Amino acid sequence: MKTIWAKVTSYLFLTLYAVARGLKKRILPTTKVELDIKLLPYEQGFFDDNFCSNDASLLKIRYLQTIKEAYPTIVNEDSNESIPKPLIKKINFLKYETTSVPSRELRLDSQKVAGLLINGIIERFISDSVPTFLNDEKVNKLTDFINSHLGKIRSFHDYFIKATIAPNPTEMLMSLFYLSDGDRKIESTGSGVQYLAMASINILRQIMELYRSKSTPFEEHLYSDDKGKKLMPLVLSIDEPEVHLHLYLQRSLIGYYKRILQNQDAEFTELLKSCFGIDGIDGQLIIVTHSTDALLGDYRNLIRFYKEGDKTAVVSCGAN
Repeated sequence: MKTIWAKVTSYLFLTLYAVARGLKKRILPTTKVELDIKLLPYEQGFFDDNFCSNDASLLKIRYLQTIKEAYPTIVNEDSNESIPKPLIKKINFLKYETTSVPSRELRLDSQKVAGLLINGIIERFISDSVPTFLNDEKVNKLTDFINSHLGKIRSFHDYFIKATIAPNPTEMLMSLFYLSDGDRKIESTGSGVQYLAMASINILRQIMELYRSKSTPFEEHLYSDDKGKKLMPLVLSIDEPEVHLHLYLQRSLIGYYKRILQNQDAEFTELLKSCFGIDGIDGQLIIVTHSTDALLGDYRNLIRFYKEGDKTAVVSCGAN
């Protein structure tokens, strides 16, 4: 089931994209978008008291934005009062970009895609107590042996530069691992496999960033449905999957993302619960592509962008 956040974001994305494309030919002083949104029972109250005066399940809002404004003004259609942006901006937008370089993103010795995720997993493992992984006596002997050699380098000796054991156990453990297919490091595998691995782990990395963020409590990114389950509303975008993935892998990736967003992948749902304490995702998938080969199924989900003549960009749904 799509959340109210996914509906709003999807509609605005398509509307504002069409307007932006039209600006190449003409100047619009103000962009205006009016939305009538029907709230499900468990969604009522998300916007405080900004619902319709005669119908608590109806929300009527108006977006206004001039060319020079970075963000729109959000207004309650009934009261004509401004609605604070933080009250609306609760949807999480995650993206998979084909411009990313897998050989960098999948390295565990950096705080990027794979490194950030594995770092968080290790921190969870050692959060209760610090297990002993190394024999301290032997490590100290190795340290002394290394420093006995480094000490013969004048600059090291003069400035007291020594090899030191990492004080952070997470940092130490991170250096022990790398990703592989069992025989080869991940960066030695085919580009299709690398991009698929990066895309699969990318969504977890972005959720990990939200989970560890100090600016916004993680709970504010979640909501509880009518069954009491904690869900994360999000929109997930894939930009031109055909650039690096052949047809089969495109369909495989898209199918995997669909199962994730519909909580049909039991192992991924279990991972969300163990890492972040949430029961699932309530999301929507947006795919930007020049090819429809990978888009199987209901063609009413397709939306085309094209021009009529040289003036206007038009949005057309595949159902029409």
